[in-house]
Parts: sequence; C-alpha cells; structure tokens
Amino acid sequence: MTPEFTREQSDALSSESQIEMVDPITGRTFVVIEKTFYAINHLDRNLAAIQRGLDDMRAGRGMSLEESRQNNLNRLTQKHGE
Repeated sequence: MTPEFTREQSDALSSESQIEMVDPITGRTFVVIEKTFYAINHLDRNLAAIQRGLDDMRAGRGMSLEESRQNNLNRLTQKHGE
C-alpha cells in the first residue's frame, strides 16, 4: 500500500519543491521531496564515493584483496574464536 497525501499536503507540495512534515506520534520532522530530486542527489553521492575510491586506489592508498581478507579473518577470529 502506498499512502496518499491529504489535500493540504498536496497543495503545499504544489507550491514548494520540498516541505517539512512532523509525525504527530513521534515528533520527528521529515523533509518530503520529489523522488526525482532524491534520485539525482543519491546518484551524485554514490558517484562521488566511487570516484574517491578510485582516487585512493590510484594514489596507492588502501590495501590489497589479500590484506583485506586477512584483516577480516583476524577480526572474526578475535570476536568469535577459531
């Protein structure tokens, strides 16, 4: 089920690109934005994170796959034993 906006909420969205809504039960505030704006922002952040990883790799920062595997094995062994 996808909830629908009330008429008041729909009118508010028609006049703004985003609105704040407060959950009357928890008091938490949410920002409601159009899905396309969210998707663009989310995509930009993902691409930036990937680019940072590539930059780190090219600059020699980071670790090899084998080092990563060994670190993970060491952590699991410390936490759970042999």
